[in-house]
Amino acid sequence: MEGKLIVQNAVFGLKRKVSYDNVPWVTYTVPEVFHLGLTEQEAIEKHGEKIRVFKVGTNDVDRFIAERKKEGLVKVITDMKGHIIGAHAVGEDAGSWMQEIVFAKEHGHKFGDISTGYSPIPNQRGDIKPGS
Repeated sequence: MEGKLIVQNAVFGLKRKVSYDNVPWVTYTVPEVFHLGLTEQEAIEKHGEKIRVFKVGTNDVDRFIAERKKEGLVKVITDMKGHIIGAHAVGEDAGSWMQEIVFAKEHGHKFGDISTGYSPIPNQRGDIKPGS
Protein backbone atom coordinates (compact mmCIF):
# COMPACT_ATOMS: atom_id res chain seq x y z
CA MET A 1 0.00 0.00 0.00
CA GLU A 2 2.75 2.44 0.96
CA GLY A 3 4.78 1.61 -2.17
CA LYS A 4 1.73 2.08 -4.38
CA LEU A 5 1.14 5.55 -2.91
CA ILE A 6 4.79 6.51 -3.33
CA VAL A 7 4.71 5.58 -7.02
CA GLN A 8 1.41 7.41 -7.58
CA ASN A 9 2.77 10.53 -5.89
CA ALA A 10 6.14 10.41 -7.70
CA VAL A 11 4.94 9.44 -11.17
CA PHE A 12 1.55 11.14 -11.33
CA GLY A 13 2.30 14.11 -9.07
CA LEU A 14 -0.46 13.21 -6.64
CA LYS A 15 -0.36 14.35 -3.02
CA ARG A 16 -1.91 11.31 -1.36
CA LYS A 17 -1.05 10.40 2.21
CA VAL A 18 -0.96 6.98 3.81
CA SER A 19 -4.05 6.07 5.83
CA TYR A 20 -4.10 2.93 7.92
CA ASP A 21 -7.84 3.22 8.71
CA ASN A 22 -8.77 0.35 6.37
CA VAL A 23 -5.66 -1.80 6.70
CA PRO A 24 -6.34 -4.97 8.68
CA TRP A 25 -3.74 -6.95 10.57
CA VAL A 26 -3.77 -10.57 11.57
CA THR A 27 -1.63 -12.26 14.18
CA TYR A 28 -1.14 -15.80 12.90
CA THR A 29 -1.31 -17.63 16.17
CA VAL A 30 -3.63 -20.44 17.23
CA PRO A 31 -6.25 -19.05 17.26
CA GLU A 32 -5.74 -16.16 14.82
CA VAL A 33 -6.35 -12.61 16.01
CA PHE A 34 -7.85 -10.09 13.54
CA HIS A 35 -7.93 -6.30 13.98
CA LEU A 36 -9.29 -3.49 11.79
CA GLY A 37 -9.81 0.16 12.65
CA LEU A 38 -10.50 1.45 16.13
CA THR A 39 -10.75 -0.62 19.28
CA GLU A 40 -13.84 -0.16 21.40
CA GLN A 41 -11.92 2.09 23.82
CA GLU A 42 -10.49 4.19 20.95
CA ALA A 43 -13.99 4.51 19.46
CA ILE A 44 -15.37 5.75 22.79
CA GLU A 45 -12.54 8.28 23.09
CA LYS A 46 -13.13 9.53 19.54
CA HIS A 47 -16.93 9.32 19.26
CA GLY A 48 -18.12 9.32 22.88
CA GLU A 49 -21.21 7.24 23.51
CA LYS A 50 -22.30 7.60 19.87
CA ILE A 51 -21.18 4.11 18.92
CA ARG A 52 -22.72 0.67 18.74
CA VAL A 53 -20.88 -2.51 19.65
CA PHE A 54 -21.96 -5.86 18.23
CA LYS A 55 -20.36 -8.90 19.80
CA VAL A 56 -21.06 -12.58 19.19
CA GLY A 57 -19.35 -15.83 19.99
CA THR A 58 -18.82 -18.10 17.00
CA ASN A 59 -20.71 -20.83 18.86
CA ASP A 60 -23.86 -18.80 18.02
CA VAL A 61 -23.17 -18.60 14.25
CA ASP A 62 -24.43 -21.35 11.92
CA ARG A 63 -21.33 -21.30 9.71
CA PHE A 64 -19.01 -22.03 12.61
CA ILE A 65 -21.31 -24.61 14.14
CA ALA A 66 -21.46 -26.44 10.79
CA GLU A 67 -17.67 -26.31 10.44
CA ARG A 68 -17.21 -27.37 14.07
CA LYS A 69 -15.18 -24.21 14.79
CA LYS A 70 -17.12 -23.03 17.80
CA GLU A 71 -14.25 -21.36 19.66
CA GLY A 72 -14.07 -17.70 18.73
CA LEU A 73 -15.42 -14.19 19.04
CA VAL A 74 -16.37 -11.40 16.64
CA LYS A 75 -16.79 -7.76 17.66
CA VAL A 76 -17.82 -4.98 15.27
CA ILE A 77 -17.97 -1.33 16.30
CA THR A 78 -20.05 1.12 14.27
CA ASP A 79 -21.12 4.72 14.45
CA MET A 80 -24.82 5.37 15.09
CA LYS A 81 -25.58 5.18 11.35
CA GLY A 82 -24.03 1.72 11.07
CA HIS A 83 -20.73 2.60 9.39
CA ILE A 84 -17.94 0.30 10.55
CA ILE A 85 -15.24 2.03 12.60
CA GLY A 86 -13.62 -1.08 14.05
CA ALA A 87 -13.75 -4.86 13.90
CA HIS A 88 -11.97 -7.56 15.84
CA ALA A 89 -12.07 -11.34 15.83
CA VAL A 90 -10.40 -14.30 17.44
CA GLY A 91 -10.74 -17.78 16.01
CA GLU A 92 -9.46 -20.30 13.52
CA ASP A 93 -9.01 -18.55 10.13
CA ALA A 94 -10.23 -15.21 11.53
CA GLY A 95 -8.12 -13.36 8.96
CA SER A 96 -10.04 -15.09 6.17
CA TRP A 97 -13.61 -14.86 7.40
CA MET A 98 -13.34 -11.17 8.29
CA GLN A 99 -12.53 -10.02 4.73
CA GLU A 100 -16.13 -8.98 4.05
CA ILE A 101 -15.82 -6.54 6.96
CA VAL A 102 -12.62 -5.12 5.44
CA PHE A 103 -14.34 -4.61 2.09
CA ALA A 104 -17.43 -3.06 3.69
CA LYS A 105 -15.38 -0.62 5.78
CA GLU A 106 -13.09 0.35 2.92
CA HIS A 107 -16.01 1.12 0.61
CA GLY A 108 -18.21 2.91 3.16
CA HIS A 109 -20.86 0.22 3.48
CA LYS A 110 -22.88 -0.12 6.63
CA PHE A 111 -22.56 -3.17 8.85
CA GLY A 112 -26.11 -4.25 7.99
CA ASP A 113 -25.25 -4.29 4.27
CA ILE A 114 -23.17 -7.42 4.81
CA SER A 115 -26.26 -9.44 5.71
CA THR A 116 -27.85 -8.72 2.31
CA GLY A 117 -25.18 -10.65 0.41
CA TYR A 118 -24.35 -14.32 0.19
CA SER A 119 -20.99 -16.04 0.38
CA PRO A 120 -20.35 -19.66 -0.48
CA ILE A 121 -18.93 -21.73 2.32
CA PRO A 122 -16.76 -24.65 1.22
CA ASN A 123 -17.18 -28.04 2.81
CA GLN A 124 -13.88 -28.39 4.64
CA ARG A 125 -14.86 -31.46 6.59
CA GLY A 126 -14.71 -33.72 3.53
CA ASP A 127 -17.19 -36.23 4.94
CA ILE A 128 -20.18 -35.06 2.89
CA LYS A 129 -20.26 -36.49 -0.61
CA PRO A 130 -22.16 -35.02 -3.56
CA GLY A 131 -25.65 -36.51 -3.86
CA SER A 132 -25.78 -37.64 -0.24
